[in-house]
Amino acid sequence: MLDLIAQPERPAQAGKLRLNADQWRTLERLATTPKEIESRSVNLSSGRLTSNGLVALDHRGFAYLTILGLQRLNQGR
Repeated sequence: MLDLIAQPERPAQAGKLRLNADQWRTLERLATTPKEIESRSVNLSSGRLTSNGLVALDHRGFAYLTILGLQRLNQGR
């Protein structure tokens, strides 16, 4: 009987997440810098990049670009 209950589908992202110039530069910096970047040296724009899943922090506090971040970067400014 539980099979008959409709499960809400997660809506697809309608468009590009709008980023300001500072957020965009942060994504570019994380994508082009070969070494690890400490989160305190990266402006994470009050957590907006991390809360939207574009940037994450590892257990040492280093910021890195996620797959979503790479996809957003490939969409262009």
